[in-house]
Amino acid sequence: MRICICDSSMNHCAKLILLLVTMTMVVPGLTSARPKLPGSHFNGVDEQGRVLYCAKIGDLEVGDNVTFPIHIMFKSNWSADSPYLGKGWRLMLFESRIERTGERSYRLWQPDGWYRDFGCSKTSDTLLNSTAGWKGEIRGDTITAWNPSGWKLIFTKNKLSTMIMPGDIRLDLLTRFGIAEEVRAGGTGLLRVERDSITGRVKSLLLRDGKKMEIISIL
Repeated sequence: MRICICDSSMNHCAKLILLLVTMTMVVPGLTSARPKLPGSHFNGVDEQGRVLYCAKIGDLEVGDNVTFPIHIMFKSNWSADSPYLGKGWRLMLFESRIERTGERSYRLWQPDGWYRDFGCSKTSDTLLNSTAGWKGEIRGDTITAWNPSGWKLIFTKNKLSTMIMPGDIRLDLLTRFGIAEEVRAGGTGLLRVERDSITGRVKSLLLRDGKKMEIISIL
């Protein structure tokens, strides 16, 4: 896969070839000092020895001097076909989710690419606990997770629908046919996907500042 980072005011693209790239990814407050990341012990593989690629492809400007990283990930055991990047890949901001891993346990894939495990409290199956002060609550189809630093992630039918950052910065993911298509803050669009009119495959990500991330499959 190739991603070209383009600026609408320029006549050329700065190309970023994503092959065997692994990068650490830290968002203060959202990720603890010792976060859990598949492959954090060995570059290029996860904790089970499967192939893992991680990369930062840009930053989402969400406020004055506040940005959130846009990360992509590939795992060789992910069989699902990402609507954005293809089989085995995830565009983490749009594909953040929470999955049930046991009768009383859950795994939350954060929008920055890290994962965090939760377990039900001893007193209730609807209250969740994790490390670094993270808590969660299940109400019908909605699961809300938060930490003492001011981060809150809201999942609707297991998919991220709202992210609240410290300073009460709220980002909402707008969906179409169950697939996130745009990130908005209030009434302002910050990031949206552009699809090929024939294949329906996502061909680029459009940022508010005019930059375009073109997604070209070479696999």
